[in-house]
This record gives sequence, C-alpha cells and structure tokens, in this order.
Amino acid sequence: MIKFSFATGSDTTVKVMNSVNNQMYSFYFYRQPTGVVFDPNNEIVIKTASLVVGINENEGQIPANYELKQNYPNPFNPVTNIDYSIPKNSEVKLTVYDMTGKEVSVLVSEFKQAGRYTVSFNAVKKASGVYYYKLQAGDFTEVKKMILVK
Repeated sequence: MIKFSFATGSDTTVKVMNSVNNQMYSFYFYRQPTGVVFDPNNEIVIKTASLVVGINENEGQIPANYELKQNYPNPFNPVTNIDYSIPKNSEVKLTVYDMTGKEVSVLVSEFKQAGRYTVSFNAVKKASGVYYYKLQAGDFTEVKKMILVK
C-alpha cells in the first residue's frame, strides 16, 4: 500500500502487488502530492523502497481550450472529483444541480488563473440519484451528468 497526500486534504491509498524484486510503479495525478507514505499500516515484514518523484513537463502548460471533464469515479459514493481547464484568466463558477434543476452546491465561485484544476464534491448529505454539474468560465458553459449511489 502506498498513501498519497494532497493539499486538498483528500488522501489516496493505492494497493500494489509486488511480484518481483526491484519492481517499479508509476502514478499520475492531476494535482501535486504533498506527501507519500510507503506501507502506512506496517504490514510488510521486510521492505526496501526508494521513491522517485517527478513532475510532468506538460503540467505547467496553459491549456489551449476550455474543458470540463467527466467526474471520477462515476457513479460515486460519497466523494467524486471534477477536473476542468481554462485557457485564460476568468471568473469561474462550478455548480451542482439536482434532477429538478435546483442548485445544491457551489463548488467554485471565484477568479481563477489559466490552468488545470480538480475539485472534490462530497455528497455525504445528499440523496442517491442523478446530479448535474455546470462550469461557467468566460463565455464557456458546459454541463455534465453524474450519479450518486449510496
């Protein structure tokens, strides 16, 4: 198990199977990890590990287009992530609506620099069902559907 910590506060734990000596793993994230813990539960008796952290060279590039990606995981319970890209500095609003069109959460409502972003939506107090999320940035607007299954 490898535990990755992020500035957003949502940790990710990855279970890996080691079948040979000197096995290598690569992990790609849309956000910068702030910490990595190898074997956080001390379940391995003999362990030797080295850690190489790299930065994706494309990460600092400004996106060419506005983009709202499909949330992941989907369906989700109770937390999902939403990635979006904005090619120029803009006022950004990312809003979640229920099936009736009622606004249930505003995830982002602020001026953002051009770049790629990930936002987490925690629906622990929401009912199972279909929800829609809408990104408005500059003259760009897009809506996608997500499913909460409890």
